[in-house]
Amino acid sequence: MLVWLLLLVDGLLEIKKIRKMVNYNKVFSVRVYSYYYVLERTFAWVLFNTLFRFKVEGQENIDYSRSFLILANHCSYIDPMLVGIAVKKPIAYMAKAEIFKVPLLNKIARWSGAFAVNRGSGDNSFLNNTVYALKTGWLINMFPEGGRSPDGKFMQVKPGAAKVLLAEPVPFLPVAIINTHNAWGKKRKIKFFTQIGLKIGKPVYPEEYMPDESLSETEKIKHIADIYAAKLIELLPQEHR
Repeated sequence: MLVWLLLLVDGLLEIKKIRKMVNYNKVFSVRVYSYYYVLERTFAWVLFNTLFRFKVEGQENIDYSRSFLILANHCSYIDPMLVGIAVKKPIAYMAKAEIFKVPLLNKIARWSGAFAVNRGSGDNSFLNNTVYALKTGWLINMFPEGGRSPDGKFMQVKPGAAKVLLAEPVPFLPVAIINTHNAWGKKRKIKFFTQIGLKIGKPVYPEEYMPDESLSETEKIKHIADIYAAKLIELLPQEHR
């Protein structure tokens, strides 16, 4: 009981601090979130193993000794939660700014480690927020395709993740999300008991992806994006490539 009381006080102080920030959508303290992250993961694990047939491969590849970027393909509403089940450390992620205008969703998103991004408006605040989160102990989950694939096929990647890796060189962890488009895909109804899965690849360290300094910034970003696209494609089954 005392632990939960201390957590409440700690959380209220952290929220008060956040409200004073110029950039309102920065993620809050990973220390506060980690208290109930175990409960959140447990609930999600029970839920998804009840509703679907869920399998995770490659958890032994995760290096928890440092912060890293999780890069995954994206096919369904449930993808962020599946990544959260597979990775045993608090994860921050981007959510479209419209969610933060809805009172209840605002709280759920914030307390799940989300921060807002205005998609398609040239908003680059996501870069500062992501670097801030990585430096304060969070992991970051990004979907480099920039949206959900309607048929499960891997789409062309966007440069956002490459910009982050260029600004803050950390390892990235490629994760293949398999068959979630059939479980609850874009403009599709939910199909219970569908076989879905995650395949986690080996981490890719900065020395493996950082480009030559002689390249222009545009060329550097393309170089990094090409590498993480290739790493994701390698993990996906042939029918998802």
